[in-house]
Amino acid sequence: MKQIRFFLLGLGCVLLSFGCRDRCKNLDCGPNGNCVEGECVCTSGFDGTFCDETVTAKFNKTYNLTETCRAGDDYYNVVMFGDADEANRLYIVGLWEKDEDTIVASVLDDGTTITIMRQVVDNVEIEGTGTSDEFGIGIVFSYDVYFPGQTAPFDVCGAELSTP
Repeated sequence: MKQIRFFLLGLGCVLLSFGCRDRCKNLDCGPNGNCVEGECVCTSGFDGTFCDETVTAKFNKTYNLTETCRAGDDYYNVVMFGDADEANRLYIVGLWEKDEDTIVASVLDDGTTITIMRQVVDNVEIEGTGTSDEFGIGIVFSYDVYFPGQTAPFDVCGAELSTP
């Protein structure tokens, strides 16, 4: 009987030691995250297993855009790239066929929601939202185009972006 008690006591100590070990001891989440129960929890704007990617990194590419607006349909390319200093900032070049202009957008920490705050681009103002798949390959945008200072848009657009 004593042998069974010692065996159970020893087994309990072994199991307890495994349950109490530090699961963050050998996990480095870098400067953009903290380890919580063996997993990296990233600070705002960062993603990845070790919080070493910005939420905008997956958007750094050229896209084929299919656009449907009140003014008609169109097909052209746009380029997106993240900001080196602001992890959530995304630049979009060529939207609404404004090839020489850059639109500033924000990517939420979920990594899939893109917001374009109303801003002047050439001689119009644009604002809108977009949703991406988790890889940044397929994106759906809706955006409105205004004459400066107007409250009602003169063009309303929807666009699908995909990688070539």
